[in-house]
Amino acid sequence: MNLIEGEKMKISLKRKINALLGTFIIAGTMSGCRVKCDIEEEHRHLYKNSSGYTAYLDSEVNMIYGFTRYDDYIEGAEDPIDDYAFKHELLRIDDNIDLINNKQDSDCDYTLYQWCLWTGKYFTYGWTENENNPSLTGKKRNIHHMYKAYKIIEKDGEYEIVSSDLVDDLNLIKDEYPYIEVEFVHLINMGNGKDLGTEGVDISSYLSHNNEKTYKK
Repeated sequence: MNLIEGEKMKISLKRKINALLGTFIIAGTMSGCRVKCDIEEEHRHLYKNSSGYTAYLDSEVNMIYGFTRYDDYIEGAEDPIDDYAFKHELLRIDDNIDLINNKQDSDCDYTLYQWCLWTGKYFTYGWTENENNPSLTGKKRNIHHMYKAYKIIEKDGEYEIVSSDLVDDLNLIKDEYPYIEVEFVHLINMGNGKDLGTEGVDISSYLSHNNEKTYKK
C-alpha cells in the first residue's frame, strides 16, 4: 500500500467515526439545552459554526455538532434528506454559496520548492513556497485547487451518499450535487494529477521522503 492509499483509508475511517460520533452528539444534544421559541408555524433555525458555515435545522437546542443556533429562521419543515446530510457532516451549497465563492475566487495555483539540509547524521527534506531558500534541491511541485460535492440518493429504502468528480467550480454541479463537506478544497499535484487530499491534510509526505518536515499551506 502506498502513502496516498494509506492516508485515504485513514481519512475514510476518520469520516465514518466522526459521522457516528456526530449522530451520538446530535441525539444527546436534542434532549437538552433547549432555547425558548414562540414561533408557532413550522420553521428551521439558522445554525452557524466558527468558520461561518451555516445550516437551517428543525431544532430549538442551543448547539448541535459545533453549530450554534441563531434566532434567524426560514419557514417550512426540514427535508429528511437535509437532516441526513447534516448528520453526516454535509452542508447545503446554496446555504453557503457566498462563502464558497469567496474561497474559490481566492484559491490560486502555487509552487512548492523542495529543500534539503544535512543534520550531521542524515538529510532532512521539506517543501516551501520560498523560491529563494538557499537549501533548495531544484525539485518543485505545482499545486492546484479543485472541489468536490455530494448528492444523496435513495436506494433499497436507504440513503446513499454519492460524491462528484473533482471540479474547478462548484457552481457548475451544485444543482446535481447540492452538498459539501466543510473541507471541500482538494490539493492537486499538477505534475501527475494526483489528489493530495484536502487542505487540512499534511501533503508533504506525498511529495518526497518519509523523514521530511511538515509543510502546510
